[in-house]
Amino acid sequence: MPYEYTAPLPTFIKHPKMKIAVTTICAAMCLALTSVAETRPTLITQQSPILNDASHPCISDDMYQVIEQRCSTNIHQLGLEHLGSQRNNPVQLAWPLRIANGLSDNSYYIISAYVDEDPASGTIKDWNCSNNTYDTHRGTDICTYPYPFYKMDNNQVEVIAAAAGIIVDKHDGEFDKNCVHSNAQANYVVIEHADGTMANYFHMKKNSLTSKNVGDAVAVGEYLGVVGSSGDANGPHLHFEVRTANAAGTYKDPFAGGCNSLNATSWWASQKPYAEPAVLKAQIGAIDPVLASCPNTETPNESPCLQPGSDARVYVFLRDETQGMTVNIKIKDTAGHAVSAWSLTSAQSQLAAIYGWQEQAPSIQGSYTLEATYNGTTSISSFEVTTAQCRVSSGATGISEAGNDAIRAYPNPTSGKINITAEGLNAGSYEITLRDMLSQDVLHDAWTVSGGTSEKVISVSGLTDGIYFLSIQGNGTTLTRKIQKATF
Repeated sequence: MPYEYTAPLPTFIKHPKMKIAVTTICAAMCLALTSVAETRPTLITQQSPILNDASHPCISDDMYQVIEQRCSTNIHQLGLEHLGSQRNNPVQLAWPLRIANGLSDNSYYIISAYVDEDPASGTIKDWNCSNNTYDTHRGTDICTYPYPFYKMDNNQVEVIAAAAGIIVDKHDGEFDKNCVHSNAQANYVVIEHADGTMANYFHMKKNSLTSKNVGDAVAVGEYLGVVGSSGDANGPHLHFEVRTANAAGTYKDPFAGGCNSLNATSWWASQKPYAEPAVLKAQIGAIDPVLASCPNTETPNESPCLQPGSDARVYVFLRDETQGMTVNIKIKDTAGHAVSAWSLTSAQSQLAAIYGWQEQAPSIQGSYTLEATYNGTTSISSFEVTTAQCRVSSGATGISEAGNDAIRAYPNPTSGKINITAEGLNAGSYEITLRDMLSQDVLHDAWTVSGGTSEKVISVSGLTDGIYFLSIQGNGTTLTRKIQKATF
């Protein structure tokens, strides 16, 4: 019979009592990591990012006019004006996103804003008669989560065609890590379907768009780009918008519900429920993840191996947290026995939540799994407990500070300089970043690696004493080391 370990619960790092506004998750989670003491749990607090609203929409009226004019010209040149003569039965839409490039998270998105069904200025209402929208919003905002910029940098969430059609507009080459609202141009694709309806895909990653051109046909599920933060955006997300014609006033809400006044039926082939409480990801590592502020890339610090009995961090990321629901966490051995188990009941409802615990790794060497279950969904992460060193491959979801033998950073602790030695890195350009415990960047430097053994020296003499995270990124690889600056 399986058994559960009945020792006291692991130390709870922080239950973030955050009332997340409907568009908060589109921004990188602005979380500050504050060190209490070297042996104490790390506290997590949330800072509120700038949110989308009627004054700073995903797409401005001026931008709508530009896009409509471009589409009108292209539709005329392509001879597609005849489409749309029969719109009583609109196309059925597939989900416009998919995971890619080895992403193994249980799920990867949060819907942060639906279409605003209330035509009155200053009041809002979504299709389910609630308020997950903002004034005048004409589309569905689907945000990647957790680690949105990490997912973007590693091309882990792709935008795909929700229905077959013809590309009638396409724009690429714009900056893709926007954090503030500036009416900037987005990278986007517009597709016209066989019945004349149209779908707009906005905010994609720079130079990630399909190689197909205006006038080319695309099939349902075909690659269009990668989720990014281009244009008027405050974090990586897809603004997905459907219309019955090439005019902003013809926008529709693909979701059917009691307060959808734009169309009577769902446009989805399989409509998702309004709330999808789920565990998106559970991870274990030797140190806390670096939840950097926009536009910095997060460092998950997920580890494939831990030292026996060492200090560990367990993190769980939830979507649509619901008051009264319980998340159950277990660490299991190869026989399926729970060597550690605990739970937490949600005290409030919100779009997303992050929970973290300080726990000891199992004392016996071997293979283990971390399991987190919430509302019938389970995220499973495998790891090893070993005295040997381990190395994280460049395709891993997260990078471990401990045991990563691809780089050495010494002396550590240091009072003035850090010598960085790398072996086995692919030749190319890398970016060195040093962040403090508040996730603020304190140093940037470039490093050209020629292959084999490469060395780099950086100075930290001007920094205050404390803990820092050294990150080396490039060529699909992210390596992280924990550095202590101390005056001797």
